[in-house]
Amino acid sequence: MIEYNSELLENLKEIPHNPQGPVGENPSEWAIKMGIQHNFNLPNRVMDRKDVRNYCQSNDNEILAAYLAVMAWGGQGKGPGGRRHVFNAWNNRNLLFDKINRIKEGNLSREESFNLFVGERSVPGLGPAYFTKLLYFFGSNMYIMDQWTTKPVLLLTEKNIIRHTDYGPSAGNNGENYELFCLIIEDLVKLIEAQSGEEVEERLFSKGSINGQPRGEFRQLIVERWENRERLPRYQHRLVKEILHKQFSYF
Repeated sequence: MIEYNSELLENLKEIPHNPQGPVGENPSEWAIKMGIQHNFNLPNRVMDRKDVRNYCQSNDNEILAAYLAVMAWGGQGKGPGGRRHVFNAWNNRNLLFDKINRIKEGNLSREESFNLFVGERSVPGLGPAYFTKLLYFFGSNMYIMDQWTTKPVLLLTEKNIIRHTDYGPSAGNNGENYELFCLIIEDLVKLIEAQSGEEVEERLFSKGSINGQPRGEFRQLIVERWENRERLPRYQHRLVKEILHKQFSYF
């Protein structure tokens, strides 16, 4: 199988797993703060992963209400672009509804699910870090592909298999990049003796510095290693295909 940086792999295995707990913002308050116009009775509390996933998976909740809960959990509007991204995405909510509905139906592969949001099918305001949250919460066996999961994967594999900037995975990625990312997460399950791919993803993500609290131990390690990393060779998509074929027998 694929080889990993042994020291960083051991760090990932040995650093205790501390469940993330409630993060992000109260969906009801977030929507008001962002100026989102809606007619939903949104949850009025800060939610954890399980809360958000249950809310998204339930057929009792409107798809677009659940979408807003995901964006509040993820803190959309805080990063570069701010509220502009929030409005650009919400202004395309009919398109979002159709895409999320297809994900919930469960008939798409991970590659196909990712490709719903790339190229000409992209939704303004939603890059991989946010639309993979939709894949995670509305689908199954799909993981969040943001900078705090992709940076560890790039450092662990020491291979340039994700189109990336210092801020996270770029819009240039496609479903093959995402499938490889997910396969690596699942490959790590047995190597670090985790219970599931979801646990691996959460351990990779670790904890950020929230309300003045220090970063999680693994997050701090990734920050330091990323700043001092050796530059990887130029991205070549054939390497992604080669690993999928030779290491994971994907094709």
